[in-house]
Amino acid sequence: QAPRSREELQEEEAARQALADPNADCPRPKRIAVFPTRRHLELCLEGQEIEQRLFYLTEDDGRRNRGTDEFAAEITTLSELVRARLKECENLLAATAPQADHAK
Repeated sequence: QAPRSREELQEEEAARQALADPNADCPRPKRIAVFPTRRHLELCLEGQEIEQRLFYLTEDDGRRNRGTDEFAAEITTLSELVRARLKECENLLAATAPQADHAK
């Protein structure tokens, strides 16, 4: 795995600190706007964790384990997690969307 840049390490540390602060903004302000609730922030951070786990599975160590029960279990777990989080995101978006959009 390639060494991470100073900026990536700073973003990661910001994410850790933000998770400890219930009033925190999203830790990646360059990419994502401030979230209206703590759950929005948690979903953002969970998405980053899922992204990291998927990245690992595509690297050499992950590929070496392909076909094993552990690999299959990780894929299944991630798939279920992603589906559940997408559904929750849809519900959050529906709940926080401007009401004018529903009138169209």
